[in-house]
Amino acid sequence: MGPKYLYENLTQQIIKLAFEICNEIGKGFPEKIYQKALENKFTSAGLNFKRECYCRLDVEGSKVGHFFLDFLVDGCVVVELKARNEIFKRDISQVLYYMKIKNVKVGLILLFSDNGVKVKRLVL
Repeated sequence: MGPKYLYENLTQQIIKLAFEICNEIGKGFPEKIYQKALENKFTSAGLNFKRECYCRLDVEGSKVGHFFLDFLVDGCVVVELKARNEIFKRDISQVLYYMKIKNVKVGLILLFSDNGVKVKRLVL
């Protein structure tokens, strides 16, 4: 039986690595600490990724804004990290527009909270 979800194996691997980080270093650190730890995990796992990937938004050929997403993994999954206790609607909106700008179908919000890792999977 094949995967149930788009990029299921890759997203499961990313989520597993996030849980490993939480188990290894624990809770309560700033987002940048988790970002660096996840970068190290991605490298060790041999994943192809870009950290702080530049996103440019153009309207009618003119730049109107730019953003930096936490990770773009294998060119097909946006990964955004948060270090707090809940995922807000604005976080979901943020990842959805990153996905649209990068023309990517799958996004993950990885929340490093006081209760461990929480995951929100988004699909366009």
